[in-house]
Amino acid sequence: MSTWQSPEPPDERLPGPLGLVLALARLSALATLILGVLGPYLLLRAVEPAGRPLSPALRQMVCRGGLVLLGVSLRVEGRDAGLPGLIAANHAGWLDIFVLGSVSPAVFVAKSEVARWPGIGQLARATGTVFIARRPRDAAAQKATLAARISAGDRLILFPEGTSTDGLHVLRFKSTLFAAVLGAGAGLWVQPVSIVYAAPRGREARFLGWWGEMDFARHLLRVAACPRRGRAVVRFHPPIEAGPEAGRKALAQEAEGAVRSGHRAGMAPG
Repeated sequence: MSTWQSPEPPDERLPGPLGLVLALARLSALATLILGVLGPYLLLRAVEPAGRPLSPALRQMVCRGGLVLLGVSLRVEGRDAGLPGLIAANHAGWLDIFVLGSVSPAVFVAKSEVARWPGIGQLARATGTVFIARRPRDAAAQKATLAARISAGDRLILFPEGTSTDGLHVLRFKSTLFAAVLGAGAGLWVQPVSIVYAAPRGREARFLGWWGEMDFARHLLRVAACPRRGRAVVRFHPPIEAGPEAGRKALAQEAEGAVRSGHRAGMAPG
């Protein structure tokens, strides 16, 4: 659930009979893919050496397959620099996990509530997601947790808006989580990433976004039931050095500016 609300309520009508058949076929294939790979993935994580050179590639393969099965095409502009530190992206909902998970081996950071979601929480734990409680009184603990993971060699994916939107907006980036990269040592970077969605032809522009009090199961069904393909564009921006002179607010503002600019360009007609 997202805390961001749109002035216009979302369309949450369930698809018709033919759409439901298509959705069930796609979701059954997706469940088969995830469950079929989960065992080997967990085994690989248990035996691979430090730095986990193999399991992220398997996760990326599953995420790419998931996008295909959900009917969402993917275009990537720029590249993941692979530098130690953070990836900071705008957030439009659960599809971002498949989109970013397919193009980067970095580890996701999620709010602690996600760990309790049926099915999704277990999958998130299995893939090494870092869970944090986003409350002001937990800021120091959040910073320590994230800094420890970065110091251990993990690159982290943050959604600094702190919530998801309809995909048409970029909210102000919260600077709190950027403090982690400043407390984890020298030689670290923040790479901004813009995610832009294009709805399938004939659907409203917000179709792929998930926000407010939208029901997850209904939205999943609607996306999977759509016969036409939507599109996700991932735009990697140049990394920002998190040097000793950089403050968390300056880092957040610079990352937000890059993400906002790339998102605006992607939303422009043509």
